[in-house]
Amino acid sequence: VEDVEREVDQLANGADGAMLAALRTHFPTDYAKLRSTVASAYKEGPKSEAQLEALTFGMTRGFLVSHADDLAAAPDRDLRRIAGATRLMMEELAKTDAAMCAKFALSGFEVDDQLSVETQRSLLGIATSNVEAIRHAIDSPVKRADVTEADANAFVAFLSADGVPDGLLAQMENMAAMKAADACRVTISMYKAFELMPGDGASRFHAYVLRESLKDAGKTA
Repeated sequence: VEDVEREVDQLANGADGAMLAALRTHFPTDYAKLRSTVASAYKEGPKSEAQLEALTFGMTRGFLVSHADDLAAAPDRDLRRIAGATRLMMEELAKTDAAMCAKFALSGFEVDDQLSVETQRSLLGIATSNVEAIRHAIDSPVKRADVTEADANAFVAFLSADGVPDGLLAQMENMAAMKAADACRVTISMYKAFELMPGDGASRFHAYVLRESLKDAGKTA
């Protein structure tokens, strides 16, 4: 067990261990739980890489779901950083795998999705930013009003100016009915709005989307 725990620590210290390192720094109790859970799983018998990924994926998602309200109270700079990183990842996906881009847009990735090394690293970066944002929110929560009609109008205007056709804007409440490339395109523009739209409305809108998507993830976990 101790050997496995040391391996988790070594992973956190490695080039691809930023999310684990952030968890260890900002949420040592949660990190210790993850570390001991992985070690206990190995104690029951050898685990394949896929089984280990499923275990850590589930624990990471569980952590984020449990902090959905905290993430929605993160500072604007954190939410804009998350939005920018998500946009960049989706723009790269759109060039290579529109179907996977659309899946992320509509429901998020699953543990058994076949993702490129570049996408996996992008996801780790986003997860790391989420952990840091949650810590900042717990320490200094931002109290946000609900999304207003003016926020919604400004958001739609931004997407329109970004080139999203009126026909797709009209379908945004039923994005699952869109073609994969269209769902991908609209969602990229959404994250661009969350990242770049001036004023507080972008963060109010993004906070709402983050909170609701995480709560939905918790229902299906």
